[in-house]
Parts: sequence; structure tokens; C-alpha cells
Amino acid sequence: MDLQVKPLIFGLCIFVGIWSCQIVEVNSSGCHYFSKAEMDWFDALHFCQNLKMCLADMRTRVSFEELENKQTERAEFWIGLNVYEKLDFSYVSNNEIKEYVPPQSELSLDKACAYIKPLASGSYAIGTSSCGRLKRFVCTPTIRCNGMATNSSQIFSLDNNIPCKMSAEVTNIIALQ
Repeated sequence: MDLQVKPLIFGLCIFVGIWSCQIVEVNSSGCHYFSKAEMDWFDALHFCQNLKMCLADMRTRVSFEELENKQTERAEFWIGLNVYEKLDFSYVSNNEIKEYVPPQSELSLDKACAYIKPLASGSYAIGTSSCGRLKRFVCTPTIRCNGMATNSSQIFSLDNNIPCKMSAEVTNIIALQ
């Protein structure tokens, strides 16, 4: 692809993704961005980082269930779990190895990037695929992403009454809806 065209297409994807974004408050995890646009895993990671977030970290059963309960559409979404150039699956937000994998999940070392997938039973599992496939994705605020500080203004707390806090920059971008 022409190098001058790729940034234009990426900018359009960001506009389309933000235009149709869904920010949802959840218990102790804060906001989630559920994309409408599809991207490969690496572009989705970059997109989340531009929002000062990271691909979703679902390393515990509680975090998986929180995200699962906020799903409004039965679709596949990239998450931050991967085994790209590693020996075991870990999250890009903190490089920690997976702790929890839901029943009926299928992780394959030859398919390096993970996504959540709907099951016929109504629940979700984790599957893996080639990182180059196009899928929707979920971003969450984190302190670090891919080894870099995100400068996310998310307040992490066990107090469920604290609302989601986003930086003025992210709020202005999302206000384009």
C-alpha cells in the first residue's frame, strides 16, 4: 500500500471507530471502548494507545465476567492477551501471564493473538487467531500498555460509586459523536 495513503486510512479508521464508540461504566474496571470498526491486532493496540488505553486485560474471572456482562453485541473482539514472540500467553498491559481462562477457551501457540468469542450457550470464551485478521476490539484504561505509560486518568478503586474519569483530550475526541 502506498505509504501516503496508509496514514489517511488509519485516520479515517480512528474517526469511524470513535464516531461509533461505546463507552460503558463497569464496576471496578472503569470504562471500556467497544469498537465498531475492525482492525488487525496490532492496529487495534495502536488505536487503544492513542486513546490512552490498552487492549482489554481479562486476566481474572471477575474482570472477564465484568466485560462479558457489558457485551451488547454477540461479536468477536480482540483483547490484550497474546503469545507473539513469547513462550506463553501474557497481557500487553503488564506482560503478566494469563491467570484465568474461561471454560471452552482454545489457546493455540501457532495463533498468537487472543479474542473473546461468543458461545452458543450465551457465554463467552477466549480464542486465538492470526494477529493479521480483522476483528473488532475492546480497550480499557491501564497504567501501562506495551511497556509505555498511558497517562490514563482512570481512577482505579474498589468503590463502585466512583464514575469513570477520562482526560479532557479523550472526552473531546469522543464528543465528536
